[in-house]
Amino acid sequence: MRTEHLEYLLDLYETLSLSKTANNFFTSHQVINNAIKSLESEFNVQILNRTHRGIHFTKAGLLIYNYAKEVVSGKQKLLNNLSPYCNITNSVQKGTLNIYIIPRYNNTFFMNFYNLYCNKNKSLSISLKNCHLISFLENNIIDSQSVILATLLGNPNYGESFMSQNYLSYTILADHLLGFCVSTKSKYFSMLQSSNYNITDIPIVTFAYSAEEPSLFNTSPSYYLFNKSYYLINNFDLQKKMIKSGKYVGIYTQLEFNLFFKSDPNMAFVDMPSFFGGSKLSYIALYNKNSHQQPVDDVISLLKQYYQAKQQ
Repeated sequence: MRTEHLEYLLDLYETLSLSKTANNFFTSHQVINNAIKSLESEFNVQILNRTHRGIHFTKAGLLIYNYAKEVVSGKQKLLNNLSPYCNITNSVQKGTLNIYIIPRYNNTFFMNFYNLYCNKNKSLSISLKNCHLISFLENNIIDSQSVILATLLGNPNYGESFMSQNYLSYTILADHLLGFCVSTKSKYFSMLQSSNYNITDIPIVTFAYSAEEPSLFNTSPSYYLFNKSYYLINNFDLQKKMIKSGKYVGIYTQLEFNLFFKSDPNMAFVDMPSFFGGSKLSYIALYNKNSHQQPVDDVISLLKQYYQAKQQ
């Protein structure tokens, strides 16, 4: 039995969709389907009922799901507990790296890095998966073969909250200035250019993940995070539609604007005035503080060079 098959099963229980689980693990529908069939063959039971209305777990499948939760959680917790006693040169299983990214990282810029890294490190077994930062930190599970890539708003030089979780440490990969992304046909365009406006009068869209993070890390978020016209949306395509309609303004870095909006002549990037406290987006890597090992250190070091080369 392979642990990743159990991880697929746990995710499938949440999504009830082979395609969505495949997307979460950056793999194919067939890989997930084959993994479930492999578990069904091994346990000699049917795990899923597949109908035209979707998939559902059988009673046997629910028993295996509960077993999978114990195995996956138990393995991670055991690795965390063992890490202080491991020989530093052998604390990471050779050739394995788990990369977890929040949705803001899931763009062409990062994926270009990921593909290059995989091509140059073909001996590594590398997994890439979307994660929700809050739930990941609340579960307190990350082993010495894993790294979480996330973002923080505002001044990154705090970290008391997650540093108090004694298995975690972090590295700042880069700090990019934030600005406003707006349609030139919008009534808000001239307002933002003048720098003479009340931010609470402007409906803003951005990522919920970044907006949630200040409360996680015990900092004081900019006051505009809490104004009633602040829409937290985790989907780039939906954000783009809202901003291009002219009825909303987005908050992005210059790099993100170049990736998603610059090709449209009706879109503009307006610098955010310095009086906004959270005018920077920090790209960070979180990892087990006892790992300090290859390939975790390597990927963090290379990512830091990659992001800082495009620092705005």
